[in-house]
Amino acid sequence: MMSFKIRTFYLKRHTDVNGLSGTGIVAVGVVYPNGKAHMQWISFKSSFEMHDSVDSLIDIHGHHGATELIWGDPPCDDIKPQQEPEKKKPRKK
Repeated sequence: MMSFKIRTFYLKRHTDVNGLSGTGIVAVGVVYPNGKAHMQWISFKSSFEMHDSVDSLIDIHGHHGATELIWGDPPCDDIKPQQEPEKKKPRKK
């Protein structure tokens, strides 16, 4: 029998591998009873994604342990989006 419980989670990034999302809590999401995962990025350009499973989500965004999926609601209500990263200035020749 399928459970009808929706589970919440958040992604905590320990290392920003590609320099885009920063570190700390970078996304929040839910897993539906059918196993599909819906995730929203908390960033300067917020977007959302659907994945067939949490395993698929971690395969793509886990960066070999640099990002951790934590079950439950984030520990604070005042999570602020990451600031836009500073653009690198071109080198002077």
